[in-house]
Amino acid sequence: MEYEKGLEHNFTQDGTIDLKGRPVSRSNTGRWRACYYMLGYEVCERMAYYGIATNLVLYLTRELHEGTVKSSNNVTNWIGTVWITPLLGAYIADTYLGRYWTFMIASVIYFLGMCLLTLVVSLPSLKPPTCGKDVSYLNCDKRASSFQVGIFYCALYIIAIGTGGTKPNISTMGADQFDDFDPKEKAHKLTFFNWWMFSIFFGTLFSNTFLVYIQDTVGWALGYGIPTLALLVAIIAFIFGTPTYRHKPKVESPFTKMAKVLVASFRKRNVVVPVDPKELHELTLDKYSSPGKYRLDHSSSLRFLDKAAVKIEEPDSEWKLCPVSQVEQTKQMVKMLPILFATFIPSTLFAQTHTLFIKQGTTLVRSMGPHFEIPPACLAVFLTISMLISIAIYDRLFVPWVRKFTQNPRGITLLQRMIIGITLHIITMIIASLVERRRLSVAKDHGITEKGQIVPLSIFILLPQFALMGVADCFLEVAKLEFFYDQAPEGMKSLGTAYFTTSLGVGYFLSSFILSTVANVTKMNGHKGWILNNLNQSHLDYYYAFYAILSFVNFMGFLVIAKNFDYNVEVDRSEQELEQDIGKFTEQNQIKMRFNANNQLGFMEYEKGIEHNFTQDGTTDLTGRPILRSKTGRWRACYYMLGYEVCERMAYYGIATNLVLYLTRELHEGTVKSSNNVTNWVGTVWMTPLLGAYIADTYLGRYWTFMIASVIYFLGMCLLTLVVSLPTLKPPTCGKHVSYLDCDKRASSFQVAIFYCALYIIAIGTGGTKPNISTMGADQFDDFEPTEKAHKLTFFNWWMFSIFFGTLFSNTFLVYIQDDVGWALGYGIPTLALLVAIIAFIFGTPTYRHKPRVESPFTKIAKVLVATFRKRHVVLPIDPKELHELTLDEYSSPGKYRVEHSSSLRFLDKAAVKIDEPTSEWKLCPVTQVEQTKQMVKMIPILFATFIPSTLVAQIHTFFIKQGTTLVRSMGPHFDIPPACLSVFLTISMLISIAVYDRLFVPWVRKYTKNPRGITLLQRMTIGIILHIVTMIVASLVERQRLSVAKDHGIFEKGQIVPLSIFILLPQFALMGVADCFLEVAKLEFFYDQAPEGMKSLGTAYYTTSLGVGFFLSSFILSTVSDVTKRNEHEGWILNNLNESHIDYYYVFYAILSFVNFFFFLVAAKNFDYNVEVDETKQELENKILGSSQSKGSNYPNITWLNF
Repeated sequence: MEYEKGLEHNFTQDGTIDLKGRPVSRSNTGRWRACYYMLGYEVCERMAYYGIATNLVLYLTRELHEGTVKSSNNVTNWIGTVWITPLLGAYIADTYLGRYWTFMIASVIYFLGMCLLTLVVSLPSLKPPTCGKDVSYLNCDKRASSFQVGIFYCALYIIAIGTGGTKPNISTMGADQFDDFDPKEKAHKLTFFNWWMFSIFFGTLFSNTFLVYIQDTVGWALGYGIPTLALLVAIIAFIFGTPTYRHKPKVESPFTKMAKVLVASFRKRNVVVPVDPKELHELTLDKYSSPGKYRLDHSSSLRFLDKAAVKIEEPDSEWKLCPVSQVEQTKQMVKMLPILFATFIPSTLFAQTHTLFIKQGTTLVRSMGPHFEIPPACLAVFLTISMLISIAIYDRLFVPWVRKFTQNPRGITLLQRMIIGITLHIITMIIASLVERRRLSVAKDHGITEKGQIVPLSIFILLPQFALMGVADCFLEVAKLEFFYDQAPEGMKSLGTAYFTTSLGVGYFLSSFILSTVANVTKMNGHKGWILNNLNQSHLDYYYAFYAILSFVNFMGFLVIAKNFDYNVEVDRSEQELEQDIGKFTEQNQIKMRFNANNQLGFMEYEKGIEHNFTQDGTTDLTGRPILRSKTGRWRACYYMLGYEVCERMAYYGIATNLVLYLTRELHEGTVKSSNNVTNWVGTVWMTPLLGAYIADTYLGRYWTFMIASVIYFLGMCLLTLVVSLPTLKPPTCGKHVSYLDCDKRASSFQVAIFYCALYIIAIGTGGTKPNISTMGADQFDDFEPTEKAHKLTFFNWWMFSIFFGTLFSNTFLVYIQDDVGWALGYGIPTLALLVAIIAFIFGTPTYRHKPRVESPFTKIAKVLVATFRKRHVVLPIDPKELHELTLDEYSSPGKYRVEHSSSLRFLDKAAVKIDEPTSEWKLCPVTQVEQTKQMVKMIPILFATFIPSTLVAQIHTFFIKQGTTLVRSMGPHFDIPPACLSVFLTISMLISIAVYDRLFVPWVRKYTKNPRGITLLQRMTIGIILHIVTMIVASLVERQRLSVAKDHGIFEKGQIVPLSIFILLPQFALMGVADCFLEVAKLEFFYDQAPEGMKSLGTAYYTTSLGVGFFLSSFILSTVSDVTKRNEHEGWILNNLNESHIDYYYVFYAILSFVNFFFFLVAAKNFDYNVEVDETKQELENKILGSSQSKGSNYPNITWLNF
C-alpha cells in the first residue's frame, strides 16, 4: 500500500504533495521551516495593507475632501470588499488552481495595484490638486477631478481583488505544512495560528508607526512606495521557499458538493431517513484511497441532510444521491454558519479602529514637544502592541497553565476563547463611549464647537480603547481564524478560511450600513443627529453606547449557538478506523490500493472512452477529467482562439508597425538607434516565449500560463496608453505647427524609462501567450480521429490568416489614428480590443481540450545529453532492443507517450545503454526520452537556418517604414497616407496567398504528390526563402531609383521629400507577404508538428525563437554595417538622413547573405528525417500491448489509451 510505502520513505501521511503532484518527504518539507517564508510574507503584506487601511480615512478626508459619514463608509466598504473577495479566491483555489498558484497570481495583481496606487498619489496629473503647505485642507477649495477619484478607487479595488486570492490561501497553506497524522507536527499546528496572528500584527506595528508618520509628514508617495517595495520583496522571498512547501491536491468545488447535498435533501424532503445509518449510501472504501478523497463517519447532527444519502428506486444522479462523507462535509460547513453570523457584529466593532477612532484623534492635542506631532492613525500601534503582547502571554503562559486543569491541548476551546474576546469587545465600546463623553464635556467647557478646533485633551486619552481592542482580538480573531480552518472538512479548508474573511467583510459592510442608518435616523424630526462632519457637535458617545448594547444582545445569541455546537471528531481517529477497514478490505479482495488516482485500469478506460466518444489523445478538461469529443475542441473551440488572435495581433502590430516613427518623432532617436530599439523589443517579444513554454509544459499548463500572461499583457497595454496620454508621462511637444526636426524639447529620463517599461511588460506578457495560444489551438484536434486530423492539417494556414486579418486593421485604421489623431487613441483602441478578446477567450473555456502537464522538457533533454556525455566511451549494442526502456504499463498515465527507436543521431542512444554502475536519471534514460530529445535536437539546424530570413522580416518594421517618410504620401489635397500604412499590402497579399494556397494550390498539387499538405513543410519553407531573396533584390532596385531621383532634384537635406509616390514601395511589401505565406506558416506548423508530445509548447517556442534571434541579429547586423562602412572616413551606408544613405547597398548585402543561407538550409532540409505519424506508432504499440496482455492471460492491461 502507498500508505505503508509513505511510512517507509518518511513521506507525509495527510495526502500532501509537491507542485508536480508527487508525494513529499516529511524531513525535507513543511513544518516551521516552510512557514518562516509565509510568516515573512505576511509581515510585509500586512505592512502594505495596513499602510493603506490605517490612514485611509484621513486621505479621503484631507485629499479627496469627503465628509465623516462618506469617508468612513468608503473605508469600511473597501475593507469589506478586501475581506469578502477571499470567497472567490477560496473557490478558485480549492477547485481549479490550487492554493499555491491562486496565491501567486493574486500576489502579482496585489503588487500591480500597489504600484498603481503609488503612481496615483505621486504623479501630478493623477493626484488631487493641493493649495500648498500653508493652507489647511478645511480652507482649500481645489477638488480632485472625477478621473483622479476614479483611478484612486480603481487602484484600491485592484488591491482588494489581489487580497481575495492571498488571504484565504496563505494562512491555509501555512497550516497545511503540519501533518495531522504526526503527533509532533500536530502539536506545533495547535500554536500556528497564534504566531500567524503575531506576524500579522508585527507587520502592522511598522505600518502604524513609521509608515503613518511618513504619510503624515513626508508625503503619501513615499508612504505608499515603501510598502509596495516591501510587498515585492515578500513575494520574491515566498518564491524562494517554494521547494519546501507541501500542497493539498485540488478537489471538486466545495460549493458544488454542498449544493448537490442541499438539492438532493430538498428533492427527497418527504423521504424517511432509516434508523440504521449503515443503510445510507456510501462509496466503497477503495474510492477514498486517492488524494483529495476523505471518508467521514456518519454523525447525528443536522439529520435532515441525511436524506441526500437515502437510497431510492429512481435513477441515481449526483444531484439526487450523495454519499455519507459528502453529506457530512456539508454538515460541517453548514453547522458553522450560525457561528459565522454571530461574528458579524464583533467585526463591525473592529471597523471603528479604522474610521471613527482615528477621526477622534484629529480633534485632540497631538504634540509631543515643540516639533513633533503624533499622527492620529499612530494610536493604532497600541492596538498592535497589546495584540502582540497578549498573543505571547496567551501562548507561553496562559495555555500551559490552563491545560493542567482542562487537559485540552489548546488550554480552552476555540469557542470559549471567542466568548472572552466578545466580552472584551463590549467592555471596549463602553470605555470608548465614556472617553468620548469626556472629550465632548471638555470641548463644551472651553466653548469649542467649530470643525477643526482642537480640544485641550491629550490624544492618549484614546489609548485604553485601542489597547483593549488589541487584547480582545487576541482572543476573538485568532480563535475565529483557527476555528473556521479547523472545523472545515478536508478539501474545503480554503473555504473555511474564507468564512473568517467573510466574517470581517460582512462586518465592515454592516458597519457602513449601521453608520448611514444611525446618521439618517438620528437626524429625523429636526434633530442634529449623532454623526456629523463636525465631531465637536456630534454624539459618538451615544453611537458607541448603541454598539455596546448591540454587542451584548449578540453576545447572548452567541452563547446559545456555542452551547449547541458539536466539534468534529479528530481527523487522526477517523483515519485510523479507515485504515483498519481498508486493511480488512484488502485481505478479502486481495487488491493493491494506491493514492495515485491516475493509476486505474487503462484499457478499460479506453473502451469506456470509445463507448462515450471520449478523445483518445490524452486531452482533458481543466480539472483533469476525460472529455467528450462531441462537446469540445475542433473548430468550435478554435473560433474563440482565432478571435483572440485577431484582437491580440491588432494590439501587437498597433504598436510594432509604427513604433519606429514614435521613437523618431516623439523620443527623437536617430535611424540606427530607433531601428535597433524596435528590433531589440520585437526580438524580446519573440524570445520570451521560451520561458513561457517552459512554465506551460512543466508547471501551469498552457491554459493558465496563457491566462496569467494575458493579464500582464493587458496591464502593459494600459500602462503604455497612460504613458502616451498623461502630460506628466508623455514627451513634451512643440505644438502641431512645429516639425519634430525643429523641436528642441526632449523627453525626460523618467518618461523614456516608463515608456520602455510598458513595452517590456508587454513583451513579458507575449512570452506566455505566443507559445501557448497556437499550441492550444492545434491541441483541439485529435490525431487519432481521421476527420479531426485532416482539419488539423489546415489549422496553421487559417491561424496565420487570423493573425494577418488583425494586422490589416492595425496597418490601416490604427496607423492612421496614430498619425493624424494621436497616440493616446491609437493605443487605447487596441487595449480595449485586447480586453474584449481575453473576455471572449474565457467564455470559450468549457469547450477547450487540454494536454496534461509533464516533466520539464528542458530537464528531460538535459538528462539525455548528460547521460550521453558520461557514457561517451560506451559501445552501442547492435540490437536496439537491448537499450533501456520502461515497461508498457508505465506509459498509461497522462503525459506519458512511448516513441519507437530510430536510427538518427545514434550517438544519443548511449544515454539508454545499460551499465553495471548504480543508475540514476542522469545516467540512464529510456529509449522514448532519448527519441524525444532526438526530435528536438534534429530541428536545431532548421532553426538556425531560419535566423537570416527572420532578419529580413525585421526590415518591415524599420527601414521599409523609414523609406516611406521620404516619399510623396498625399492622396488628394487633404489626406496623407501614413508611412506604416503600406504594411497593409503585406497583410493583404498574405491573406490572399493563404486563401489561394489552401483552397487552390494544395488540392491541385495533392493530385500529383499524394501528400495531404500538397508539398512538405520544408519544401514550402524553401519557396518562402527564395521569395525573400527576390524581395530584397527588388527592395534594393527601388531604393536605387529613389536615390537617383533625389540626386536629380538636388534633394540631400534630412526631411526633404523625394518626388516619387510612396506606392513605389508596394512591390517589396506585397512580395514579403507572399513569402511569409510560405515561410512563416510552414515554420510554425513544422516546429509544432515535429516536436514530440509533451514538448509542443517548446516546439512552438522554436518558432518564436527563430523570430526573436532574427530581430536581435538584425540589430547586430545594422550596427555592424553602420560602423564598418564609416571606417576610413567614408560616409557610411546608414545615416540619420536617408537621402544621403545607401540603403540600396544594405539590401543587396542582405540578398547575398540570404542566398548563402539558402544553401545552408537546403543541406539541413535534405538531411532531415520527418517523425513517424503518431497514429501509426499508436497502432504498433497497441498490438504489442494486446499481445503482452494475452500472454499474461489478462483481458485488460494497465494502459490508458485515452491518455496515449
